[in-house]
Amino acid sequence: MKFLSTYLHRVFAPTSIRNKLFVMVIMFLVVAMALVYISNAVLTASSELARARAHLQILADVTSHNLEAALLFDDENGASETLDSLRENPNIIKAEVRNSRNKVVVEFYQAEPSNTLSGVIQKLPVSQTLTLSRNVEINSKRLGILTVQASLKEVWLLLLTQMAQLAAIMVSVLLLGAFFIKRASKLIVEPIDKVAFIAKEITSGGNYALRVPTGAADEVGEMAGALNMMLSEIEQRDQELRIAAVAFESQEGMLVTDANEVILRVNNAFTEMTGYSAEEVIGQTPRILQYGLQDAAFFADVRARIQESGAWQGEVQSRKKNGEVYTEWLSITAVISKAGILTHFVATMVDITERKATEEKITQLAFYDSLTLLPNRRLLLERLSQRLISGSRNTRHGALMFIDLDKFKVLNDTLGHHIGDLLLQQVGQRLLNSVREADTVARLGGDEFVVLLNDLSADAAEALVQAKALGTAVLLTLNQTYQLAHFEHQGTGSIGMTIFSGDQLTADEIMQRADVAMYRAKRAGRNNLHIAEQAL
Repeated sequence: MKFLSTYLHRVFAPTSIRNKLFVMVIMFLVVAMALVYISNAVLTASSELARARAHLQILADVTSHNLEAALLFDDENGASETLDSLRENPNIIKAEVRNSRNKVVVEFYQAEPSNTLSGVIQKLPVSQTLTLSRNVEINSKRLGILTVQASLKEVWLLLLTQMAQLAAIMVSVLLLGAFFIKRASKLIVEPIDKVAFIAKEITSGGNYALRVPTGAADEVGEMAGALNMMLSEIEQRDQELRIAAVAFESQEGMLVTDANEVILRVNNAFTEMTGYSAEEVIGQTPRILQYGLQDAAFFADVRARIQESGAWQGEVQSRKKNGEVYTEWLSITAVISKAGILTHFVATMVDITERKATEEKITQLAFYDSLTLLPNRRLLLERLSQRLISGSRNTRHGALMFIDLDKFKVLNDTLGHHIGDLLLQQVGQRLLNSVREADTVARLGGDEFVVLLNDLSADAAEALVQAKALGTAVLLTLNQTYQLAHFEHQGTGSIGMTIFSGDQLTADEIMQRADVAMYRAKRAGRNNLHIAEQAL
């Protein structure tokens, strides 16, 4: 480095400042254009390869779908006819179909397309072909595999052509710049300094949002404009690559918005989930989905969390195009540029309506009786325990009625279990109609029911009167005639009751007292209400 510095000093020392500026500016232009040329070559190559890959993926996906029937029925001719559609594409040089036993069903080869630069392209240290494989499946059952190989010569030919054109443009710009710099060094020094500054900033920081001031309408201004145009293209491609990398690699419903929450694009899964096409939502905001089941405070909290951590996820209610409300799991991610600027939001949506329904069904099976749909023993004990816990802070009394249907076994044995089930269902409905909304009616199993009475009077004597009145009402409603299919049935019940207050007793002790009282009611002749002595 010291030798080079000494050499340049000896060469330029005798020359004029104008020549020094000329040579320095020319050298800078060469370096800057080389950087732009290389960057453009890399980005163009990446873009064209991505486009070629996407096109081949579409061909492979369509062909694999068309092969399903042929592989399902071992139709070799059908598979061959399907592959014939690929022969029409001169860039497809090989296609092969194997069945589930990895046996080749059909294949074909054809020569690579040739062009004037085929020899040059052949010598390039790049991949000459692109190969993709796709499983052929029906209902997740693998029928075989399709392998497609395409030639990339057309891609490299296009890239070489564009690079040659770009090189010619750059050479022209360089010659024009040299011509005017030679005659107007002083006028060019300042704009060149600006170009150098912007180029260095872009090189060091990768901020493609920077632009070169165009200044006067001369060659330097044209160069600045061309560079700005290149930077715009690079910036747009960079943003598109970031969006694609974050958003569209998933099979879930996706939407992308700008920093102002205006929708820019959605995927097919979004359309299938919501019923909205891309054309209907692009340019709109996510409010088109009518998240009206959440209030403004909810969304303010979401925005605050995204601003704090860059992401948010949770369960929300949404509305489809047809008006159907569904539950979805929503994940939102903020996209930040290299310069630290918020550019986009990416939202991922998963319809969890069926999962929620399954969870509710599981809850129903776990806590409710399947015949009467009343709470079962587990839920009753849970509510009774909660009542006892709250009783330490609540002075009001509660009561528990243990009900057993009289001679239910005789009915079951004579008329059949289906008639007995009808009676149990009607008894459950009558009990619900006989008590208050705050009370709980549960079926323990067989012909045993329990009623939990809440919010009785704080006065023990008055609470006893209230409980006895409700028990008597229940007893009377059980005595009414039942219409069971084609049979009329006159049923009765025996009720045992206990009254409690506070949390001195456990749930099991209360249940036991009411159970004992019920058996005493039966011994007293059935169709009777007996209140536990402890309650009295």
